Order: sequence, then structure tokens, then C-alpha cells
Amino acid sequence: MPHLSLPGASLYWESDGSASAPALLAIPGGMGSLRMWDRLVAARASVDHVVRFDPRGFGATIAERTPYANHEDAIALLDHLGIAAATIVGTGRGATIALDVALAAPDRVVGVVMVCGGPSGHPSVDLGAREERLLAQFDALHETDAGVDDPEDRTGPEGATPPRDIQALVEQELAIWAAGPGRALRDLDPAFLSLARRLDRNGRRRDDRLPRPTPLQPPAVDRLAEVEVPVLVMAGAHDLSPAIAHFHTLVEGLPNATGFRFDDSAHLPVLERPEEFERVLDTWLGEVSDR
Repeated sequence: MPHLSLPGASLYWESDGSASAPALLAIPGGMGSLRMWDRLVAARASVDHVVRFDPRGFGATIAERTPYANHEDAIALLDHLGIAAATIVGTGRGATIALDVALAAPDRVVGVVMVCGGPSGHPSVDLGAREERLLAQFDALHETDAGVDDPEDRTGPEGATPPRDIQALVEQELAIWAAGPGRALRDLDPAFLSLARRLDRNGRRRDDRLPRPTPLQPPAVDRLAEVEVPVLVMAGAHDLSPAIAHFHTLVEGLPNATGFRFDDSAHLPVLERPEEFERVLDTWLGEVSDR
């Protein structure tokens, strides 16, 4: 399996398509590993050089508890593969990383696709009562046994402390991110739920005690006017209030933004509405000719 050795990490990545084709760097969100881009690879590898990786703390990437910055890892991967410039696609937290890359290395980015993610540094957004309950239930499930400081005393991959009930935690994440506050899991496509469930379980954070990534400074939310490349901003109508607020901030603040809303999805339209996602992406990429 290909890994890139970085200070404090062995970054897992995959590459498909011709290296001479336009580059597409795909960054996954917090509910899964780079496997969430399998369908994108199948759709785009015949025309693009599709590269994807697992950020630190997720999937097959192995990381130590040392300082790091996600956007710097992404740029390091471009350097490693000799990619001069790429379109960066990200979903969830991956979308935040994608925009940070565009600001940290503007000469390396020809376009950005942000799916259900916001700019780094965005102020907090008030939640509805249902959203607060869902997140409070998640926090309660995610609590770990206190007083365990030695990694050797912890169980799970790479010393990670397992939640008391992995299955309950996964189901709660599905209720939050797959369904959203206005829908019930029972109303969703079983095939979509099965895929999201599998990706969440297999791509979970390997170590919840990794330090928080070093943020881009100044943060993206204060620098939207600096982003000159085209940006496709996507949101799900059933997502949480912060994601909806992020969508409006980006569409209104980015000089060259195109907004699109999935009427029948929450936080995971890449998985729930793949045909629609691929159609919108393909149309937008066709309009962005400087690739």
C-alpha cells in the first residue's frame, strides 16, 4: 500500500488514471476513509488523474501525536507525486482542508469543490433543539473511560480508545449526518445507509488523542476574497444549521463561486445522491476549462 512518510505520519494515498491527465485531489470527510471516493474514481479516472488520501487520524494513515496541518499534508502529497496543480475536491472536513490548500498554495490549485463543508475559522452557529439533542446524544456515547494515559493500557488500533458502544455511536452519527435533523433513518435508502455505516465503521479515527491540526492563519473565513479560482459549493437541504450557514457564507463571499443544493440529502450527498453529484461535478468541470 502506498504511503508518504511525513514528520510524525505515514500518509496513505491512492492514485488512479493517467498522470498526464488533469489532476483531481479528493479529500474525505470525517465519516469514512478515502474509500468514500470509490465511485468518483470509477467515474473520473478515465479522464482525470484522481488522487486521494486518508488525513491523519483516519483510515489507513498512521500518525504520531505530533503537531501537523492538514493542508500542508495535502500539499506535500502533490509535491511527492509531481503534480503542479490540481482541482481539490473535499466533503465535510475535507472541504475545509481543500479551501485551506487553495489559500496556502494558490499556484497549486485550479479549482475547488466543497461538499457540505465550511471555511476554517467560521464562527459558531446556533443550533435548533433537535440538532442539540442529536449532538448531545453523540457526545454522551463518545465519552471514554477516564484516567487512561498510557497508550499501552488502551485497546483498539494504534492505541485508540474504543467508544463504549461502537455500533450505537455509528448509528448516532448516521442519524446526525446521513439523515439530518429533519429525517429519520427508517426513511432513507437501505443501500445508502449500509454503505455509510460500513464507511463510518472502517474509516473511524484511529486515535482520538491526536492533537488538533494546526489551523491556517489567518483562517479562510477572513480571506474568501483572496480565492480567485472557481469554487463549486454544495450543500444538502437536510444538513445541520452550521452547514447551511457555511454554504451561504461561501457562495456570498467567494468571488467565483457556484452554489448547488441537494434537495434530498443531508451531509453525505456524495454517497446518497452519487448520480446527481457526478452530473453536477462533470458539468462544472466542463465549464472550468483551465485544467
